[in-house]
Amino acid sequence: MTIDQRRVPGRGTISGYIILFAALALIVFGKESGMIASDFAKRGVGILLALILAVTGNFLPQLLHPDRGNPAAIRGQRRAGWGLVVTGVALVVALMAVPGDKIALWTGIIGLGGLTIVFLDALLHSFPLSDKTRRGGELTVLERRHAATRISALFVVHAIGWAFAMFLADYLWGDAASRWMVIAFTIANSLLAIGFAPRFGRHARA
Repeated sequence: MTIDQRRVPGRGTISGYIILFAALALIVFGKESGMIASDFAKRGVGILLALILAVTGNFLPQLLHPDRGNPAAIRGQRRAGWGLVVTGVALVVALMAVPGDKIALWTGIIGLGGLTIVFLDALLHSFPLSDKTRRGGELTVLERRHAATRISALFVVHAIGWAFAMFLADYLWGDAASRWMVIAFTIANSLLAIGFAPRFGRHARA
């Protein structure tokens, strides 16, 4: 398969996301209604977040890189995908073994640690979030779709990163800190959306 034959994540990936997020919502609802024990809910939520990371990391290396003439940047994108998969797998393994009172702690440490490494590596290798290229010229339809998918993946990983931070805050300071972090996440996600709005506009006009 050549790089031009690759496609953005299809129905299978989207269906997987829907199932994972639906399961996540059910566990949270079960915990809040008292039907699911707190430790079991935290373990389940952590595992589902890890699986979402793995799904996201699985399709990132398949996306067309805007700068095809830069092998280092392409390798950086592939490493970002593998980094998300490895973080997800490590988190699942850890959550199957850690005691109940340490679930929030290790979910936060492993999740944030893995995402930090992926993020720093992506910065060093110019992980492409926009549709800008060094080769110039107009983007193809497939390239625009891949650029939009790459930005969507950023929003997913950003939300999961905040979830890991909330786990850690819950362990260190309790529920009150987690509630404040929900407000902080809402603000941060809004700023992220505003920052990428021009890029979405360019996709729409192309």
